[in-house]
Amino acid sequence: MRLLWVSNGHGEDTIGAMLVKTFQQQEPSFQHTVLPLVGLGRPYRSLPEVEVLEPTRELPSGGFSGRSPGFLWQDIKAGLLSLIGEQKRVLRQQDQDAAVAVGDIYALYLTVRAPVRPIIFLPTAKSDHISPHMKWEISYMKKHAAKVLARDAKTAEALRQAGVPAQYVGNPMMDAIQPKGVDFQLPPGITVAILPGSRREARANTPLLLEAARVLTDSLPERANFLFSRAPGIKLEDLLADLPPTWQILPGEGPVEAKLSAGKTQVHVSTYFSDIITQCQLVFGMAGTANEQAAGLGKPIVTCPGTGPQFTERFVRSQVRLLGGAVVSVERDPNALAEEAKAILQDKERYEFMAAQGRARMGERGATGRMVEIIAQIARAGTGPSMTNF
Repeated sequence: MRLLWVSNGHGEDTIGAMLVKTFQQQEPSFQHTVLPLVGLGRPYRSLPEVEVLEPTRELPSGGFSGRSPGFLWQDIKAGLLSLIGEQKRVLRQQDQDAAVAVGDIYALYLTVRAPVRPIIFLPTAKSDHISPHMKWEISYMKKHAAKVLARDAKTAEALRQAGVPAQYVGNPMMDAIQPKGVDFQLPPGITVAILPGSRREARANTPLLLEAARVLTDSLPERANFLFSRAPGIKLEDLLADLPPTWQILPGEGPVEAKLSAGKTQVHVSTYFSDIITQCQLVFGMAGTANEQAAGLGKPIVTCPGTGPQFTERFVRSQVRLLGGAVVSVERDPNALAEEAKAILQDKERYEFMAAQGRARMGERGATGRMVEIIAQIARAGTGPSMTNF
């Protein structure tokens, strides 16, 4: 059996790649072809025996061209329209046994361009906790998706009530957390994770979050340790390019690639994201999927709007609604971030409430294996909406 995977976004690529990897373990007879619509699809490229279709391209907005006319215009100048045309052409040439679309309704729309049925849709971008799917999106899912695996129970129930073949089996984002037992050699004290994001705007977020760490260090009676998570797609020198001179950059060792120092504040930089969010007690986070995963582990998050195309005020408001109190947003100011973090750490009842909210909204682990079983069953049955009139 052969599967076609289409995903549109960094987090979506991570979920898709995790499902493909699980397929390779549970259903090794399946072959996999993928088309990452946004970016280069790095999570897929690390897997063996996976065909990555071209074209793929990094665009200025990082996949968020729909969030403002300015971002859209930047992407158009960088070749967005020709990229879409080429991706449609490539999809029309596919002939796999089933397809999986991971992302928003646009991912499903492009997947429908391929003459491959049935289609399983994972709508990762929308939740009824934020805003319900629109009527036309529901109609499109009913017409083209053999199965919709929603990101939470509330969304799945709403889709079922509207006649969509929807189901909730858990959130695969939580299965991507795979700590390796890294010892960061931290002294006793509170550990705070710093998540600046995985896109270009992480560079602008870094000085802000580090200054918040410095302010928090000075305000707490106990020691605070800081673990800074660098996304593999961002070079360390680029991430730290705008640090003020008050910060020293020292070489690290082992899992710590660099140490940042400003007075009493010590920050360990590492790419071991799963270990970082597993070991911390609180998060300074300006990330999408990473914030959600941290919340799912019961780690309260303090955030603020960024300056780039992803972490806008609108996005932050949506994330606050999505995570149901596990994340609190403040103004873009290091003192405000530090003050809120201190308040949470020193209020046990509030801390436990935020932790419980995050766990409840994100769900337990194990969704990936259940999704693989469903996708394999549907692919073998070969059932789904007709390929005509698409």
